[in-house]
Amino acid sequence: MKLMSCEEEPSARSVYNDLKTLVSENRLMRNRGPTNGFDWPDKYVIIGGDLGGNYYCLNVHGASSAVYYWFHETGEFSLYARSLASFILKVFQDYAESTLDVFDS
Repeated sequence: MKLMSCEEEPSARSVYNDLKTLVSENRLMRNRGPTNGFDWPDKYVIIGGDLGGNYYCLNVHGASSAVYYWFHETGEFSLYARSLASFILKVFQDYAESTLDVFDS
């Protein structure tokens, strides 16, 4: 189950809002074993994803609520938003922009 998403967009993002999905996505990544020499680090907890198989994560060992983006093709993590609040704001802003673009066409 998803809290929010804009699935009409190819780059749609979603944030998981139920424990079952959170646990299953995190178990999937931790139990899959090394892929191309990559093991999922324990410090990252998946909170959402996109349609391309990439994930949005929190670093539970970090001092902030920054959200990181994990790119499945390289296995690299990059800072996506400096806080969970700014991540949620980005999701809503992108959704609003894509919705308004539909009306402008």
